[in-house]
Order: sequence, then C-alpha cells, then structure tokens
Amino acid sequence: MQVMGEGWMAQFTDQQGARFAVLQPGTAQSGLEKTSEDNTLVWVELHVPDPVAGIGFYRTLFGWRSQEMQAPGMTYRVLSLEHGDQQDTSFGGVAALQEGGHGASWVPYFAVADADETVRKTEDNGGSVLMPAADVPDVGKIAWLADTAGAVFAVLKPNPRQA
Repeated sequence: MQVMGEGWMAQFTDQQGARFAVLQPGTAQSGLEKTSEDNTLVWVELHVPDPVAGIGFYRTLFGWRSQEMQAPGMTYRVLSLEHGDQQDTSFGGVAALQEGGHGASWVPYFAVADADETVRKTEDNGGSVLMPAADVPDVGKIAWLADTAGAVFAVLKPNPRQA
C-alpha cells in the first residue's frame, strides 16, 4: 500500500509465523534517522521454533548473513547485512523460541539510559513487565516489556563496551 506519498509498505508473515513489514521509500527517508542512542532502536531479535530455517528465509529474501555464537544454554545467531564488515553491519539476532514464549515474533530493543527506570515507567503507564531488568554479561541490562495493547518490546542499557 502507498503510505501517504512517502513510499510503499507491505506486511508479511514468515513461514514460522513471525510478522514483519517492508518499506520501499519514496520521498520518505530511506531508513532510520537515528539508532543506538538512548530512546531509539538498537537491536531486533527474531524468536522462532527453527532458527536455522528462519535465517535461511531472510537470507534468501534480504541477503542477510548470520554468525553463530554460544550463549549460556543456547546458540545465538547474530544477523548482519549482506555486504560490509559482519560485525559493523550487525543489527539483530535469532534465538530459538522458548517454551511459554509469546509465539514466533520479531522483538525490537530500544536503548535506554536506565533499564530499571524504564520498567517503572512502563508499569506506571499501564504496561506489563514480562522479564524484569537483568544484567546480561558482556551485553548490558535488559528488560522485556509489553505496552498497553500487549505489543512486546525490550529495553537495553548497553554495557559501555557494547555501546
């Protein structure tokens, strides 16, 4: 569909049930103006039953690359753009859907100055805490939240070495 003369947008569902959208810019910006600063998008994470199949789908669609890394109790796959340095172009990850999770989905992570304060503000404004703020070694402090409509998102106070 056309988006008020700013470009074209389409929404899809991948083969495992995760919803996503694409934008073909017209007069609109071609991407995000700011990222990785407080209160902006810093990371996206795909949670699906079969991470390898999920990566294959998006590799075929967008050319994305992935690199495996071991995390406590799991293999985590970091996504990066098709071209350029793999670490410099990384923007997200893929993890196996956990039992009791919210179904296959993309989860946006927003950088924040204070994860605990963001959790408090979420609760004060009618949102839900799905996972309280917790320190993740070599990453930072993360919390999973839901807005008043139930949309899941996460916040991250990056470890200074990761910022």
